[in-house]
Amino acid sequence: MNPQSGLERAFGRALREVRESRGVSQEQLALDANYDRTYISLLERGTRSPTLRTVVELAEVLNVQPSEIIRRMETTLAEAEKRQARGKG
Repeated sequence: MNPQSGLERAFGRALREVRESRGVSQEQLALDANYDRTYISLLERGTRSPTLRTVVELAEVLNVQPSEIIRRMETTLAEAEKRQARGKG
């Protein structure tokens, strides 16, 4: 299944970056946040869009502010837009 949009892909990438920087596996994150591991995988691949509650719960387990995950997502989106603009110009 392909990611729904750039937004979901960017969130997934941000979540993966934060999770990996904390040395946490998908399985451990899922267990600690009370989600199925496959759901975490779907989020990271951008095939699912999380609720606000999910973002907050995952951030809590990863010991970061939810805004940190969103900030990384925004950075990823901005970088993608720059790459697209260079490709078109």
